[in-house]
Amino acid sequence: MTDSLEDRVPVHSPLKDTMINAGLAGVSAAPLVGGVVAQFTSGLLAERQGARQHEFNMAVAHAVDDLLTRFDGLTPASVLESDEFMAAYERASRAAAETSSAEKRARLASAIRHTGPWSTIDEPKRTQFLTLVARYDDLHFAMLSFFRDPRSWITANTADGNKPDQQGASSIGAILGKYVFSGVAGWQQLVTPALDDLQNAGLLDNAPLNTMMTGSGPLQQRTKPLGIELLQFIEIDSTP
Repeated sequence: MTDSLEDRVPVHSPLKDTMINAGLAGVSAAPLVGGVVAQFTSGLLAERQGARQHEFNMAVAHAVDDLLTRFDGLTPASVLESDEFMAAYERASRAAAETSSAEKRARLASAIRHTGPWSTIDEPKRTQFLTLVARYDDLHFAMLSFFRDPRSWITANTADGNKPDQQGASSIGAILGKYVFSGVAGWQQLVTPALDDLQNAGLLDNAPLNTMMTGSGPLQQRTKPLGIELLQFIEIDSTP
């Protein structure tokens, strides 16, 4: 028997004929109205939901298979016997089904590997972290990653490998507007609430976006140790 959870995930079969699977065989010439449209749409939605659930299950299985290589004696059976792991899976699966972000689904799947008695993270903290992974969107994690090391992020994510070196006065907002949200209209209205969320959770040392600073102030690390732990929880080991 295989020791890989990935090999145990049931195969998801795509629709071979959407019309047939939606119960519309023989009525293709009829107008798609009323109950027929509802039936057709229901079939498509169920198919998309099934495909996304299968994708998420495969990502979870891949993360757990990776986990099995880290701990001697840990088996697929012992992972699945963990009540904490199964509860975390159910919670993460719901959050994954409710988001359109593939990146968030990947974070949820990756985080699940730490939700069990094998984890080196204290249980209250891993419960807290899973809650944050389920709650926060891509922007929250982008800001945590950026402020972990702004200089390294900018160097890795700008086309010319720009290495910013602040000499005069500037602001965090100016840095974000130039390197992260260039050309994005209204980005401050989106970013400010996310930064406030991170500060209130003790993950980020925030400052008003338009406060002028001298020297390297706008480029200093602002992600707090707890925020770095959260990034490590979802297995983000570098700033880019």
